[in-house]
Amino acid sequence: MENDKKKQQTLGLKYVNLSVGEYLFGRIDKHIRSLKFLNKEGINKREWMASAIREKLATEDVGVDKIPRSKYFNIPVDEHLHSKLEERIGFIKKFRKYSSKQLVLEAILEKLEREEAKTAELVEKRHSSEN
Repeated sequence: MENDKKKQQTLGLKYVNLSVGEYLFGRIDKHIRSLKFLNKEGINKREWMASAIREKLATEDVGVDKIPRSKYFNIPVDEHLHSKLEERIGFIKKFRKYSSKQLVLEAILEKLEREEAKTAELVEKRHSSEN
């Protein structure tokens, strides 16, 4: 009976496939576990990500003039770093689909998180010393 209910609920669903790196997956997983602990709700990663999509679509204005522009970076890397990057991508590709874009985005996300925490701490110290 309960299986029939679940089948009915999933019949009309479409799926968005998304491949994420270990770091982002870990952050999402940790966040979901925290939500479960705090709220004691039966939320899961898929429902949480679907709600993230709903929230983004609900809060963004629609219109040609409102479409966010892509921002591009041309990241300079020396030959040695480029070689190491290609070597790492080649190794990972032996086991699964992977691109240099994924690795670079993960590296940027990880560095941003580390530095944001440090920056926030420094800003707080500077702010408290000025008062």
